[in-house]
Amino acid sequence: YQSALSTGFVGGSANLANERVQKVACRGIDKAMKERITSVQKTGKLTDAMRLVAAAKVRRAQDGVEKARPFSDELQGMIKGLVKKLKGSGLEQELPM
Repeated sequence: YQSALSTGFVGGSANLANERVQKVACRGIDKAMKERITSVQKTGKLTDAMRLVAAAKVRRAQDGVEKARPFSDELQGMIKGLVKKLKGSGLEQELPM
């Protein structure tokens, strides 16, 4: 009778012990999978939030460039005018343009 229980016949205590171990192992795997899924979802949400912040920063930088463009254009015009006036004076070799 003892050898029948130890070999895992249906209804034997060894079979019940194996089933319990398998159920516990599956629950552990299920829990780990759920934790992993939750972790990946949270990481995705953080990534989306970071993308939104980066897009806002890019927009702000683009707006700054647009606002500075008239000043830059005026400054370039002034420098070009000065270069034209200095062309015959011999200082043009020292100018970077």
